[in-house]
Amino acid sequence: MKIRGVKEVMIDMAQNQVTIKGIVEP
Repeated sequence: MKIRGVKEVMIDMAQNQVTIKGIVEP
């Protein structure tokens, strides 16, 4: 999973909450 910015995080957040955790603890 690649994170580009907070905008993408919001999109992934709806699909996968794992993306958010990746930012907090990569």
